[in-house]
Order: sequence, then structure tokens, then C-alpha cells
Amino acid sequence: MKIRQIKPFLTALAFIAIAPACTAQTQTNTQSAPKAEAADWTRTITVSDDGAHIMGNPDAKYKVAEYVSYTCSHCSTFEMEGTPQLKSEFIADGTASLEMRNLPLNAVDLTVAVLARCGPSDSFFERHNFWLKMRKSWIRFANDITPETEALMKAGDEHAMMLGIYNDMRLRRYAARSGVRGAEAERCLADKDTLATLNAMRIRAGGEFGISGTPSFVVNDETAKGVHTYKSLK
Repeated sequence: MKIRQIKPFLTALAFIAIAPACTAQTQTNTQSAPKAEAADWTRTITVSDDGAHIMGNPDAKYKVAEYVSYTCSHCSTFEMEGTPQLKSEFIADGTASLEMRNLPLNAVDLTVAVLARCGPSDSFFERHNFWLKMRKSWIRFANDITPETEALMKAGDEHAMMLGIYNDMRLRRYAARSGVRGAEAERCLADKDTLATLNAMRIRAGGEFGISGTPSFVVNDETAKGVHTYKSLK
């Protein structure tokens, strides 16, 4: 499998509900208490100190971090085929957690990463899933990026560049379908803190873990070398 390699960042195109234990006794019979419902840790969402979103038990035995790029076809495939298995087999019962770390490979990646992070943290994974699920639909508009937006890429004007991509690629309608309306999306695209968070994730990926492509995985702070599919991750 070919793994998407990083291009220069600015120039590349850029979460135990327990049922009440109640026993009703009579002189003739005893009803057993209802069984406690099993916890579903996929409903537990937290945010790490460096801004990554985490699904699952904070004290899970296996802490899995995935580096993802939204323009990456293999990331889309893993989200559609691998993540559901990871959630059902390991995350739901608290054995593993999944931390989503962004690794923007190009300017379009960066723009979509900002849009995916725009909104409440507890619904991040829904937006994340949406953008990867719809990848084939929106990525086709990359050919419509204008020379003016390309000039902004070359000039390193990231916020103006992302707004240009947002408009040129008709991403407004996709953002709206993910739950992020126009004015909110534009505010997020101009947010300096979000950009700094994504840039720090990118630097850490290469500097600390030696990761240069997506999807890539870190398990308990160790790079899972050569692991890019659910079968190999499992």
C-alpha cells in the first residue's frame, strides 16, 4: 500500500449507566434484579492537552492514536471499514481508546481539518466521519481552485488561502451538512489557535514519531511501524 507522503506544509496543494437494583419480594416468589447495562465507552469524548480528540476509556490498556489526512483515500477506507471494528471490538468495552491526530498533507487537508474541528468537541467524531465518508464527493472540486487562491498558498497567507479553498471548492454546503453553518465556518477558518494546534500536531508527528504518511498509528506512545490497516493494527 502506498502511503501519502508529506509535502511542504504551506506550498503543497499546498465518550456506567447502572439500572436500579430493585428486588420485589413476596411470600411466594422473588424477582431477580435487572442486570446492569454494560458501559459503552464510544460515547466518552475527551480532548488531550495538545488538542486531539479522544474516544473511549481514558484509562484504557491500549491508547491508540491515528494520524489522519482528509484527502487521503486510505484514511477514508480505514474510517469506513477499520474504525467500526475497532470501536466494537476494543473501544466500546474500554479496552482501547482512539485519539485522532491531524496530519495535514496539503492546503486542502488543512482547510478540511479546520472545518472538522469547528463545533462542539463531543460531536467531533461525527464531523470527522462525515468528511472522510464524503471525500470522493468534495475532493473533485480541487480542480476548481483559482489562480488567486494558489497565489495565496505561495504567499503563505494561510487564513486567506483556506477561505479561498472553502469558497472555490464549494465546501460551504458540505460544512453545513456536517452541522457547521457559514458564519461559524468562516470564524473557524480565521482562528489562529486552531491553526497553531494543527501545526504542532504536524511537527510532533515527524519529530517525535517519525511519521510522514497517513493513516499511521501510535500505540501507547510507540509508533506502529508498517501498520496502515485494521488487520495489521489488530
